Amino acid sequence: MNKTTRLAAVFAFCALAFCGCSEKKADAAQVDEQMLALLAEESAQRVAEEVQYEKVDSVMILTGWTLYRENSEGKMIASAETRAGDSVAVYCKDEDGKEPVEKEAVRRLQNGKEDPLVFVRVSVDGEDYWTRPIFVAKQALPCVAIDEGRLFSAPDMATMTKTAVKDGDILAQSSADSEKDFACVFVYDGTTPYGKKMFALKSQVDSNPNVVEKYATLARREELGDKIKHEVSDELDIINAHLSEAFHYVKKVSSLDFVENRGTMLRNGGSLKKQTNLGMEWAAEIPIGTEFEILSEEPITADWVWKGGSSKDRTFYKVRYQGKDYFVLTNECARGGQGAVILNDAALYDKGRISTFRNEVLEQGTLVVLTGRNSSFSGPFLYEAMFYDSNASVIRTRWIWEHHISTEKDDVKAAQLVKLAQTTKDDDMKREYLSLASGLSVSEPIREYIADVEALLFPPPMTFIEWQGTPLARVTCGEDEKVNVRDAPKTGKVLGQLDNEDIVGVRMVTEEEDTIDGVTARWYNIGYGETKLVLEGWVFGGFLRFDGGGE
Repeated sequence: MNKTTRLAAVFAFCALAFCGCSEKKADAAQVDEQMLALLAEESAQRVAEEVQYEKVDSVMILTGWTLYRENSEGKMIASAETRAGDSVAVYCKDEDGKEPVEKEAVRRLQNGKEDPLVFVRVSVDGEDYWTRPIFVAKQALPCVAIDEGRLFSAPDMATMTKTAVKDGDILAQSSADSEKDFACVFVYDGTTPYGKKMFALKSQVDSNPNVVEKYATLARREELGDKIKHEVSDELDIINAHLSEAFHYVKKVSSLDFVENRGTMLRNGGSLKKQTNLGMEWAAEIPIGTEFEILSEEPITADWVWKGGSSKDRTFYKVRYQGKDYFVLTNECARGGQGAVILNDAALYDKGRISTFRNEVLEQGTLVVLTGRNSSFSGPFLYEAMFYDSNASVIRTRWIWEHHISTEKDDVKAAQLVKLAQTTKDDDMKREYLSLASGLSVSEPIREYIADVEALLFPPPMTFIEWQGTPLARVTCGEDEKVNVRDAPKTGKVLGQLDNEDIVGVRMVTEEEDTIDGVTARWYNIGYGETKLVLEGWVFGGFLRFDGGGE
């Protein structure tokens, strides 16, 4: 007898449940990422399915927190966000998809209200969830409206309805029910299970995956508007220009070398630990990018202790490094995969699709570990990568455009040496690390990266000349922002700050220009104070406005 498949999960309901008050607002509510991680950690297999169900290709037709999981009380809690056009698989009891696996359950809202509703079981990126039948179109593929126009209730122009679509709207399309000149589409109407069935002229829609992805990406960009970072916007411009074309570029990822039990330290300043009767104690510091063998199949829970403090119930891997056994924190190292380096500032993506981009950038020179997963759609490849998030002190997993990734050993080693140069306090050691990095056979982006860091660590002296322009300048910045005044240009110590519209006297200026956040200007030596100088130093020219002449 075949083993039954154990699916679903037990989820602890901590503090607040998810969702909002109204149907659409509830399912579009933002969910705290740490809470989702806690739910995932506390999940356990508890439902045994006696039947191996069929899965049929389907499409989400609503954007928001539309995927649910059961908590320990059997209540449905919003657990993941999807966007209209996302591909999912609906579990069905038959190959024809006529009998989806449904169940009645209670959805718990953020305000404590509970709604008895019907849910259907789906699979998304290999994970099982439940969703409302009104949120998904069964047995369909994503498509996009490429022209404005009304939809029809039947494959006949005489059945035109008031429902209209505009250029770029994401829909779900069924090839089974399409007619000669019409495409069968499903749209969200808030009540109809598996979408409201309608028809569009075939000339009005396009189901090419790259075209759908292009429009989905444009829609997300419009939502962000001016808030989108220029690095992300520039990358999307390049990729979207080629999504519907054959895309050629220099391949940056060489053949991958995966070792399942290989660990890689991704925290700069990470350390090896030894186990004592007190807990895990510091044993040795190892450089970022250091590889070691992971010996433990599962993480080990123990207290982390240090002089003057401790942290309870932390998780560690048992590892072997240079012939000796140690322990490392699981949130500082990546398990398995292939070491790589980011060649240029790279946008991050939640999944292997361009439309899942985040408004976040991974900086040039960041060391990452590729998991081996890559995107399957016929556009520019995205690779899944792990990296250390220093703000949250955790390992993140995101997707990155292949064009930004190099697995060449010299590129990776050079980035490691640069990181060491940036953290050591000894100037001679800094220069030695940078010299070693420069001596490797690296790609041009990494060579530029080494030079940029060297210029930042050891900036060439600037030449000061007397300012001949307008003697007064006005500080210009955001109303809630401050402008730093430094004791030297560029890297000097911050002496104080100025507010927007403050008026300063200008004395000296550098001959050399500097570029900060895309703005190129010189540095100005200023004095501030009405009756006496209360602040004097250097201010970047990008924050000064000369109203009466000069620059």
